Amino acid sequence: MSDAQQGTKSPTADFEDFKDYLAINDETSRIVAEVKPILLEHLDEIVQGFYQRMRLHVDAMARFPGGEEQLARQEVALRRWLNNLLEDAGMLESGEAQVRIGTVHLAAAVNEELMIAAMNWLRTDMARVLRRSDMPGGLDHVEAINAINKLLDYNLGLILTSYWRVLQERVTRADRLILIGQYTAAINHELRNPLGVIGTSNYLLRKALGEAAEEKVTRHLDKIDRSLERANSIIAGLMRLIRVEQPHRHRVDLKRFLKDQEENLFIPGTIDMEFKAEFNDRENAMFDATQLGQVIENLVRNAIEAMEGKGRLELELINGSAALDIIVRDSGPGIPSTVRKQIFDPLFSTKSFGTGLGLTLSKAIIEAHGGAFEIVEGLAGRGVGFRIRIPHYMTPA
Repeated sequence: MSDAQQGTKSPTADFEDFKDYLAINDETSRIVAEVKPILLEHLDEIVQGFYQRMRLHVDAMARFPGGEEQLARQEVALRRWLNNLLEDAGMLESGEAQVRIGTVHLAAAVNEELMIAAMNWLRTDMARVLRRSDMPGGLDHVEAINAINKLLDYNLGLILTSYWRVLQERVTRADRLILIGQYTAAINHELRNPLGVIGTSNYLLRKALGEAAEEKVTRHLDKIDRSLERANSIIAGLMRLIRVEQPHRHRVDLKRFLKDQEENLFIPGTIDMEFKAEFNDRENAMFDATQLGQVIENLVRNAIEAMEGKGRLELELINGSAALDIIVRDSGPGIPSTVRKQIFDPLFSTKSFGTGLGLTLSKAIIEAHGGAFEIVEGLAGRGVGFRIRIPHYMTPA
């Protein structure tokens, strides 16, 4: 079913229309290309002016708990973004890149008002640079500033589009979790006692029959035990889902954390398991080690079950300047593209014996860290992979 049939549109569906609304055309791109050398020559001035304004606002600075160290990295990122903006007339052919930028800023609790103000700061400084500069080829100052304004308006629109997309997803997920929470409370109240009675009766029946029990009867008693265990597991999982605790972020030694995973994870001898790490001179990160350990354990267990106990599994840690990536990949059968959008939904499972809560709980934990949880390619063109990204300095969403 298409996005239109479902009543929603892809965030990039109207990019061409948006360009038409702003009258962005080949002439706009030509003017931007003409003034690009001027703006690049004054790039340091524009970037420094941006962060001088940022430092004047307490609320804006609160989005950067990493202090001056984080701001220094952000200046590098802003300089790179502005350079790309001018090189490709604002990345008009790759709007999804801007949507991703918006998603990152939303995760950092940067609201749309601050984003609009930030673009206005850039607009003001770029216009000031152009007004005091000689225009190439007799270009009019007003034309040049208008072209840059269109460029910034277009990119701001794309960035804010991601706010709409992510917020829509959050509202939908929140509504679903509220409904699940209401049903879970009722299920927990109504079913715990009957399940306990069934378990006790099954135990007494097994004890009364003893060794005299026929094999067929014993098999059925075992089925009852397994079914009770699964029912209790589903209820317990639902209760955990609606009571996900906020993470206790603390500085974690990544070498020690990786070693703990090697020691604590149960890996069958038939699985070829590799642990990899790339610390980039930064061997610490901020996260809840217990919660992330639970997420990794769940992903590894899922992978082993998907590979039916035979195959290759890889756990990799990559600690970058902005975030920690944890990637788990396997060589199993993979996940069909038709169900990839559903795998994080509560109670959805591709396994006949699954509860459909493991990935939902894992996603909730990662999002509580202000992070992202996504599907990536598996090993050697097979299987599936999951990438966890935990930002170093982001405010938990």
